Amino acid sequence: MKLLKQHRTKLLIFGVLCVLGTAVLQKAHAQSGPKYSLTVSPTLVEIRMKPGKQVIKAFTLTNNGSSDLEITPSIRSFTDKDGMPMYLPDSSPPSFVSLFNTDKKLNEPFILKQKQIDQVILQITPSETLQERDYYFSLFFSGRSAASSQSGEQTMYSGQAEGQIAIQVLLTIANTADNKGKLVFENIRLPKLIDSFFPFPFQAEARNIGTEYSPIQGSLTIKPKFFYPEESHDFLPENILAGSTRPIRIMQNTDSTQNTPPDTANSTSSGEKRADRIFQYKKPFLFGPVSVTAKIGDAANSDTYEQTVVAVPFVLIGILVLLAGIPILYRRYTQSLITRLPKSA
Repeated sequence: MKLLKQHRTKLLIFGVLCVLGTAVLQKAHAQSGPKYSLTVSPTLVEIRMKPGKQVIKAFTLTNNGSSDLEITPSIRSFTDKDGMPMYLPDSSPPSFVSLFNTDKKLNEPFILKQKQIDQVILQITPSETLQERDYYFSLFFSGRSAASSQSGEQTMYSGQAEGQIAIQVLLTIANTADNKGKLVFENIRLPKLIDSFFPFPFQAEARNIGTEYSPIQGSLTIKPKFFYPEESHDFLPENILAGSTRPIRIMQNTDSTQNTPPDTANSTSSGEKRADRIFQYKKPFLFGPVSVTAKIGDAANSDTYEQTVVAVPFVLIGILVLLAGIPILYRRYTQSLITRLPKSA
């Protein structure tokens, strides 16, 4: 009986500890602060306009979180580095770019209440004498969570959630509609001699030597002399800023014979296709010359690269030479043993 009472006492203490622990966890979770969830659309804006004109572009902000957000809009100019924006030090927004909103200003915070949708309107008014060229900048929305007190004032959490969204704006100031971008190949890597049983890679970069940003337009065509039909693979149409260089990513079928694992850092998937910086052409067996042609640009301004890759079955030749050489070596070895044997009297 005494043992049963001790057992009941232990169970009672354990139950009390569980209840207290649950209450502490709930309190800690309640004090951890609200969740941060802000979406902005569109995420990329391309504008072409004439000097002396005006363009107004609206951005929709949606607060999907559980608390009010303090949003601060700002603008920073950038250039391109390997396809990624590189923001300039001490960069300031172009003088002809501002906010059209009467209740919002750059670098000044405003409150976006939970579940609320609002708009930030960008105004671009270049003068008639402004230099005709490209202007690249990002519209940043930096936010942090806030909670409203009973008095209506904004109270910041000690463990508040923060976030930042950057919207890239590619602006071209020009009096004509013709794109002045011009793309050329750079740093092409393609072997001249390969083994018939192994794939060969193609890798290249595109440089924009024009005065305006331009999307990559082009394809890679591979035509073996024997056994296989001609194949053509398009380049991923990514923008290249004026004066910049970026790797070319080539679309290829994910279910083709090119069973190479994707480079997740340098690849993009779209349906049944994958775009990789290093294109791998693989067939069960290649032999003889393989014509490789890469073209980039449009009909007016294009660059072409052509090369012939020769496939030779080095592995097969090596195996045949080894198989043919073994009997010869064996024969010579046995003859040497015979000559070393002592002659009988």
